[in-house]
Amino acid sequence: KSGIETPFSMVAICKSSKTYYYPLQKLEGTISISDEKRCNDERDYEKYYEEFIDGVKKLNLTFENFNDFLKLKSLLEKYTTFIPSSTYKTYPDVSLFDHSLATAAIATAIANGDENEFSLIQGDFTSIQSFIFSKFGDSNKYLAKILRAKSLFVNIATELVALKICKNLNLTPLSVVMNAGGKFMILAHKLGEE
Repeated sequence: KSGIETPFSMVAICKSSKTYYYPLQKLEGTISISDEKRCNDERDYEKYYEEFIDGVKKLNLTFENFNDFLKLKSLLEKYTTFIPSSTYKTYPDVSLFDHSLATAAIATAIANGDENEFSLIQGDFTSIQSFIFSKFGDSNKYLAKILRAKSLFVNIATELVALKICKNLNLTPLSVVMNAGGKFMILAHKLGEE
């Protein structure tokens, strides 16, 4: 079983023919990479599958509130981020977790409209750099904490706006296909032209 190819395969100080992969692992702590294409063993998959099932059972999910969705999504991210979505005749660079989220977004859009027409909704936190790097005072004391706090604020603000749009359009939170750098993108069914 091959792993997901890392971006480090394309970054080198001098020309290198080595390709690097993420072996199967949980998304926690230190992340390892390998230069062996066949870096996963079937027993590893079985082990992580059993751990995932045990984790799901411990959650006691009822899906009566949004927290259950977040718990399951976190567990899926932990166990499927380093599983390639496909390795047969494809470039193994997409995780099963990302592939599953995109599939869920497409399924939600189809369920709400036409399977041949979609809308992409994009939002942007304008002037993000000037907001994040403004007004630090005379002493740059606590500069790193202030930068992290402002970045977190931007991330939460864009996430809240995206989730509000999803709620108004009867979409699930999985319809938010991208939220990074002060921008978000939502995959939705075809919307009216008003």
